[in-house]
Amino acid sequence: MYSSGLPVLYIILAVTLSIIYVVDKFLILNFHKRTKVVGDRALYHFVEMLKVGILLHIITGSLMFMNKNIFDEDKSFNKI
Repeated sequence: MYSSGLPVLYIILAVTLSIIYVVDKFLILNFHKRTKVVGDRALYHFVEMLKVGILLHIITGSLMFMNKNIFDEDKSFNKI
């Protein structure tokens, strides 16, 4: 959600999701039991939550880009 202001978070996200994938795969194959069949309801709930996540991402990114302190010319690194 904050990657609009800090693009390095995409790299951190990729590493985190890779670790979570390996750990979850290990746990599912070795420790968890088989569950009941998941119906369509879970898929529709995921899609609704995805819509909320996209909206929050757009709002947070817009707020970061509208912040005048980020693009302040007096605090530029180009001045020596």
